[in-house]
Amino acid sequence: MTFRAAVLLLLSVSVVTAAPAQQQTKQTRSNRKRVAPKTKSQVILGTIEWEYKPLAWDCDTPNCDHFALFDPVSGVNYDLDDSRLAIRFEGKKVRVTGSVDTKDDAIHVVSIEEIK
Repeated sequence: MTFRAAVLLLLSVSVVTAAPAQQQTKQTRSNRKRVAPKTKSQVILGTIEWEYKPLAWDCDTPNCDHFALFDPVSGVNYDLDDSRLAIRFEGKKVRVTGSVDTKDDAIHVVSIEEIK
């Protein structure tokens, strides 16, 4: 066996033994991405307001309409992630149930009910 053949044999053995570890690492990373952080649903009262975001890439409603919930108690405008549901309640006082992302001031909407 030549020196070159021996080096190639050693390299191929190290690549074969390292591959399963790399695949396992990739699987573990992808599994972590799928697991959503557990957050409790909250109920927030406020008024649905229209927002126009012309540079938004996630336009799923006509004219890139986005909606926010104005909470008069805290004075915060929370972005709502479901514009199609929120459009029916524009300008109305509502009760929004969902998980609040305080980092981005956003609500992942579960339901919206009008307060009469």
